[in-house]
Amino acid sequence: GEAPFIRQATLSVWENAAAIREYAYKNPDHIDAMRRTRSENWYSEELFARFLPIGSAGKWNGVDPLAKLFR
Repeated sequence: GEAPFIRQATLSVWENAAAIREYAYKNPDHIDAMRRTRSENWYSEELFARFLPIGSAGKWNGVDPLAKLFR
């Protein structure tokens, strides 16, 4: 592709699927970005994927944010 990790890539971590939908479809800035992506032909290819963590190490602000997944 277009060397996405060098040119452009994002990784988002969400509390739950409802939070994803809230941001994706109700946030005015994101709605505008989605519209502009199509109208201005920003990408020659896209990939949207969901991953399920299989492990966790370390803490974020003193808390392991994935601890409840591995109980």
